Amino acid sequence: MVDQLLLLAESGSGGVPAAGVGIGAFVFLMALLGVTWLTSGANQRRSRSETDDSGTDH
Repeated sequence: MVDQLLLLAESGSGGVPAAGVGIGAFVFLMALLGVTWLTSGANQRRSRSETDDSGTDH
């Protein structure tokens, strides 16, 4: 079965070009990075009480 896939890949009969696969993989990974960034909490602003440098505890 693997040898049939290799023959199909070598024949170059139609299919998706290598540049299309590369661009698709890049877009997929960037989307995955975006979802990870949105769900990680790194994009949230700190509250005023955490950034207050007055030295008093709230």
